[in-house]
Amino acid sequence: MQDIHTATLQETCFYENSKPSGDKNINDYDAVLFTVCDVFGRPRGKFAYGKNIQRFAKEGMEMPYTTCVLGFQCEKPATLSRYGRTTDVTRKLLPELSTLRPLSWLCDGDRKIGHVLCDFYDTAGRLDPSSPKSIALKQLQDLQALGFNIMTAFEAEFFLYHKGTLNPLGGDYKELTNMARLDTDIPFLYDHVMGLLASGIPVETQMEESAPGQIEYSMQPQYGIKMADSAHRLRYVTKSLCERNGFEATFMTRPKHDGYGSGFHFNHSLWTLDEKNAFYDPNHDHHCSDIFRHWVAGLIHHGNALTALMNPTVNCYERLNCSLTPKDNIWNYNDRYARLRVKTKSRNIHIEDRTPSSASNPYLCLAGLVAAGVDGIARKLEAPPPKAYRPLGAEPESSKVDNPLPKTLEEALIALEQDTVFTKAIGEDFIQDYIGLCKEFQLQKLQDLKDKNPEDIFRVERDLFLYSL
Repeated sequence: MQDIHTATLQETCFYENSKPSGDKNINDYDAVLFTVCDVFGRPRGKFAYGKNIQRFAKEGMEMPYTTCVLGFQCEKPATLSRYGRTTDVTRKLLPELSTLRPLSWLCDGDRKIGHVLCDFYDTAGRLDPSSPKSIALKQLQDLQALGFNIMTAFEAEFFLYHKGTLNPLGGDYKELTNMARLDTDIPFLYDHVMGLLASGIPVETQMEESAPGQIEYSMQPQYGIKMADSAHRLRYVTKSLCERNGFEATFMTRPKHDGYGSGFHFNHSLWTLDEKNAFYDPNHDHHCSDIFRHWVAGLIHHGNALTALMNPTVNCYERLNCSLTPKDNIWNYNDRYARLRVKTKSRNIHIEDRTPSSASNPYLCLAGLVAAGVDGIARKLEAPPPKAYRPLGAEPESSKVDNPLPKTLEEALIALEQDTVFTKAIGEDFIQDYIGLCKEFQLQKLQDLKDKNPEDIFRVERDLFLYSL
């Protein structure tokens, strides 16, 4: 994460509705895609065309009230009571015009097509509690009330397969960072990154990851909600660009039984409102401040509940508890084996939370992390001592897991439900819905898989997640 001192907190923490960003006003577009992020991180919305664009930008666009809570195969929830008794069956997408960006690969000649991110409101003008973005914005307001802002950057991993197959881009090789074998695909990868950048997604670097066909993009840090916006948009833009070029991009965490999993490592730091790194104090051990230690304490204290938000599918837990992925709910300095890897090699002290999977919703990652950290600061919780963990093969005492993270989605949902401080901060209605949706659309659907062999389990999970994530 870069050491950024020049960003304007007022500009980056919350939106300015009157100032669309980019080089185009919404009236300059021939078509605009209006989308909202659903609970499982997918964009839902509609295109508007021509003269209708300005009207929808002002008045909002009607959508079904279940838009944010659809299942992986677009099922409406049957087990959540509040979706069965309401008579108000419509909601409105209201755009945040500062998020307007071109969809560059759809623009041709004089044709201009854009994309704007929206939030979800009922007909009385109230934010709908099923909107992950509004939950994240509420947590940022709570953090700002304490005198802080957050700077974040995701490391986004995903898999690229030739369309209609599980044949990976670049062939069936396993060599971390070896780009030589991808020479024939460099033009596509270059065009892909240019499309991401043109859509306002701040990609810094691209690399080949450990598994065949696995790509990682690191992102330039941003204040406030902007990184969650970028990470959410990344999924849609990536899938669309790859589809046009004969590839299938999937953010399913682990598509193959004999393969690796994809993460969404979440780098972050706290900054005071006068733009100083709140984690840095030259007079403390490793130059880490008291605020840092309270923040880490909150993340550790609520770590099991956070796991449920950062790993929203049963398949995510095929990644956790493997090599170089979190097993123990611990932190340590400059240690990639720890769940919280604290990077102290410069004055820009920041934390890499290695828990989130590629299937995670970036708004819920941000909301959960901030809620946990704010609780640590507000109650001045004390962080446990840093701990080194080493995988099997090292000395036995170092390999012992003392504070294990949940090993299944079911365990994580129980931890989330039982963490009453955390659920109250996020919103009890939303947490009840989230748990209900995970149970209805995953645990109930997959309950007969427990006695199946791994290949059959992964085949059924691919049917559910490969194309929907």
